[in-house]
Amino acid sequence: MKKIICSVPVLAITALASAQSSSPDVIASGGDFFTGSTFTNSYTIGEMAMVETFTGSNYILTQGFQQPDDFSTGISQLTAGSGLSIFPNPSNGNFSLQAQLDKDATVKIEIYDVLGKLLFTESQVAGLGVFKKDLNLTSFESGVYFVRFTTESGQKQITTTQPITITR
Repeated sequence: MKKIICSVPVLAITALASAQSSSPDVIASGGDFFTGSTFTNSYTIGEMAMVETFTGSNYILTQGFQQPDDFSTGISQLTAGSGLSIFPNPSNGNFSLQAQLDKDATVKIEIYDVLGKLLFTESQVAGLGVFKKDLNLTSFESGVYFVRFTTESGQKQITTTQPITITR
């Protein structure tokens, strides 16, 4: 009889106890956690910049910047309207630049040397269709340069960089 009386409380405690689980939690002044079909996104507002991790027998606490569980990056494919052609290349310094614009945009052309020094910049507003610009770089020394072509329309900005070679 004593075995039955002792067994009942043990069985009751066992039945009431269940496996524990935890979800990502953070204490911050604001933020949220979302799970979609193909992504997980979490953010916080006002966390401290100093990072420190504390470990105990049943917990791990990281304070400071939020630590993501899974982090991946990707590169979006350029749209058909972002094509850039520079010809002839190599050249003696006279180049023709041509791009197809899918809407009115502000166009910015920058030329950098191999050390990253900005040597030339020009901006203008261009309309829908084919954008053409002749570049006279005959005052530049022979070598490799980089043309950075940026179009900006509303909130959308596309930047393309291509090398050019000046030979004499």
